[in-house]
Amino acid sequence: MYSFVRASKYRHVYGVANKKDACYEDLKITNSAWDSNIISVNPKYFAVNWNAGGGGAFGVVPLSQTGRFPTNYPLFTGHSGQVLDTDFSPFNQDMIASGAEDNRVMVWNIDENALNPSNFTQNSEMDIEPINFQTPLLNLKGHEKKVGHVFFHPSAENVLATASADQTIRLWDIEYGTEKNCVSGFKDSILSFTWNYNGSVIFAPSRDRTVKLIDPRSNKIVMSGNSHLGIKGSRALCLGDSGKFLTTGFTRTSRREVYLWDSSNLSKPLLEMDIDNSSGILIPFYDGDSNMLYLAGKGDGNIRYYEYDGSKLHYLSEYQSTDPQRGMGAMPKIGVNMKKFELMRLFKIGSNNIVEPISFYAPRKGDSFLPDIYPPTPGSLPALSSSEYFSGKTADPLLFDMEALFHGESPKVVEKKIKTLVSAAETPSIPEAKVSPIPPASVPKEKKPVDDKSDIKKSPEPGYAKLKSISNPPNVEEKDVVVEPNNIKTPDQGSASYAKSVTSASYGKSEVSELNVKGGDKKYDAKLKLLEEKDVERQNADKNANEITKQFMEMEIQTRVEKQQVMYEEKLQELSKDYETRLNTKTDELSSKIAELETKNKEVERLQGMVESQNLKFVEETANLKAMVEDLASKHEQYTSLLAQANNKLESHDERVAGLEGQLSETVAAASKLAEAVEKL
Repeated sequence: MYSFVRASKYRHVYGVANKKDACYEDLKITNSAWDSNIISVNPKYFAVNWNAGGGGAFGVVPLSQTGRFPTNYPLFTGHSGQVLDTDFSPFNQDMIASGAEDNRVMVWNIDENALNPSNFTQNSEMDIEPINFQTPLLNLKGHEKKVGHVFFHPSAENVLATASADQTIRLWDIEYGTEKNCVSGFKDSILSFTWNYNGSVIFAPSRDRTVKLIDPRSNKIVMSGNSHLGIKGSRALCLGDSGKFLTTGFTRTSRREVYLWDSSNLSKPLLEMDIDNSSGILIPFYDGDSNMLYLAGKGDGNIRYYEYDGSKLHYLSEYQSTDPQRGMGAMPKIGVNMKKFELMRLFKIGSNNIVEPISFYAPRKGDSFLPDIYPPTPGSLPALSSSEYFSGKTADPLLFDMEALFHGESPKVVEKKIKTLVSAAETPSIPEAKVSPIPPASVPKEKKPVDDKSDIKKSPEPGYAKLKSISNPPNVEEKDVVVEPNNIKTPDQGSASYAKSVTSASYGKSEVSELNVKGGDKKYDAKLKLLEEKDVERQNADKNANEITKQFMEMEIQTRVEKQQVMYEEKLQELSKDYETRLNTKTDELSSKIAELETKNKEVERLQGMVESQNLKFVEETANLKAMVEDLASKHEQYTSLLAQANNKLESHDERVAGLEGQLSETVAAASKLAEAVEKL
């Protein structure tokens, strides 16, 4: 039984995390439980929701400023409640919008000079006080509850959409700082939302387990359908210009799943795909140029990626890490590193307040631009103004030529190219043999027509019969055939030459013998001449047939050889690509293993240093203890000697006391006798 692997030029895409010195450390990232990406990215900065006391804040970090962050980094501190979501303008890299728990939407201008490290870097003498950004360009009021999601329009400049816990989605014209539209009609909280490719509609899942398609300019919910049955969160994503949307959510039993939706019919999802039973929401990202979907699991370290063919999602591979991600943001396609064949760069917020970029590469060799993996992509120029959009106009995003960006040239706007999600290589056709028609030899009227199916040796016109068979050659099948010289008949082995020899030996001999018998008659002279002319015509026909046979054989050989050569070259290229892919994969694995071994060696060296230090301390303490024991032994001997001396003195004292007691007894006895004597006197 054969197993077939689906062909894909993205099958060997792999993810690599940046080294530690290319990450961003010691950021005070929010601890809010609100379900958002926490981080947003553009080609110049990334923004993270900050853990700030006494109000809401977020930080904007230049991508070039890697390493550890000072404690006095300047923040955007205009909100009075926690910041829940941010989004950069796709047409102005220095503009960002924020939504927060204070029911406000704010639009900010980023001062790049104020984020220069020299303005706030700590020194040994004093800490330079940071200059926080406190005044936004716009303070948009209208929502009655916290604002959890903000998204700029994909093709119209200065158009912003926001979703709130007040169950409304509002549109803002930030060129004039006004609210233009408000879409209500949701029965429960809006879990997330996304624009479609040209921004004509909005697609949003809500907590009542439905999805809704909205026309924001008419304030109407156009369509609605039942969605994921789980009670947890759900994310929405537009799949480029395919007209499809995708949602991530949970089943009734809390398994993670993905739904694929057709924007023309929300009655039922096109696809329901089970993922796993982890508890965190799946954060989706889509690259419309490669048709690749990335699913980052919140609360785990896995990033799965798939290829979308217009109807199905085909699993490619998975990036795995032991450090769980709290949030994730994606770099726009115009910001990836095409020199290294980078397809996607995700910015991961880890468990230890580190922002870690993860790059996904297509293994390719060389340093030239590859248009097949970098087609024109949405750029940083708007297709519409806000006034045009709100007046009813719709336009797809303007596309940038990636080759111009690859060569460091100014961006070039190009027309959209029609693409197919599933491509198949055409089978090369064998060129058709071109044979110049040669008129057959004339046939005498008295002769009967020759049956094409008769043996060529029995035909009175062998050259004509052979010519007919060559003029209408059988179709050559397009299949793999190995051409060998032994399988090919040369013209002198063909039937025409053989027929000629047989015919000349039989037909010509009988006719000539008949003429020799009758001889001299003009009638027979004319017949002899006719036979000679026929013989010449026969020879010419045989010669032409042999030449045609030879030409056809040569063309057939050349065609088959060329086909074999093409197949050989294709196979060689395929093997070469496979070898390069395997080599690059093994090289990356080896590099990863070497880096891992180096890390382990450093850890071993550190542990050895600790052991040696502990050994030295142990030796020193052992020596000290030994000295103390010796000192105690010496003192013990001294105390023992003193105790013996004291015992001796005590015994001597006891003897003296006993003597004194005897003397006292004698004295008392003498005194008693003296007293008796006195009484007698």
